[in-house]
Amino acid sequence: MASPPIALSVEEDAPPMVRALATELAARLEDASFAAETERLRGVVSVRASAGAQSATLRVEDRTVSLAHGEVDDADLTATIDLNGAAPRVEADAGHPELSRWLSALVDPPAPAWPEAAERYWSVLAKMPGAPAALRVVNLDTGEERAYGSEDGPAYEIHGSTESLLGVFGGRAPLIDAAFEGRVYIRGTFPQLSVLTGACFAIRFGEGAGDG
Repeated sequence: MASPPIALSVEEDAPPMVRALATELAARLEDASFAAETERLRGVVSVRASAGAQSATLRVEDRTVSLAHGEVDDADLTATIDLNGAAPRVEADAGHPELSRWLSALVDPPAPAWPEAAERYWSVLAKMPGAPAALRVVNLDTGEERAYGSEDGPAYEIHGSTESLLGVFGGRAPLIDAAFEGRVYIRGTFPQLSVLTGACFAIRFGEGAGDG
């Protein structure tokens, strides 16, 4: 008989870091090995962002993971997380290697193939008001291209390296920031850019976060 799914408990009106961790956790728990590891763990993890003042605490116990903002004094593990870009990093104190490995696996899962990430991004974007009818993506590392949506009319274009595309399509790098910093190159209207950036936030913080 299959075990019941692990429950997530997230505080009301959670700040962005808590919502981002909850979204990451819900996705990671779809992986059977990560879910099994989570089921075995017991502990309290407090994390702070390496940039800014945000922090969060995750309590793992009795097939439940509870998430809330802020750090706590009874944490078994305290860690600093760099959540920016496509490859987040974890710096944790020693003493609880299992919790540290679990946290690293949570915030830095194996990267999907970039077309898979782009497909998921388009599935979120296409449902948003004001989205372009089509999306064209060009990987500057490999020359590969992918097209999504209607074949009629102009498509919004995103060109970038594999790492940059994964950052955008995974929601870790909002498109407007990635474009402004020269990590990706885009072609489309500014109102569409706003919608595409909203799709990044929807993926990062849960669908609905990008609605405006």
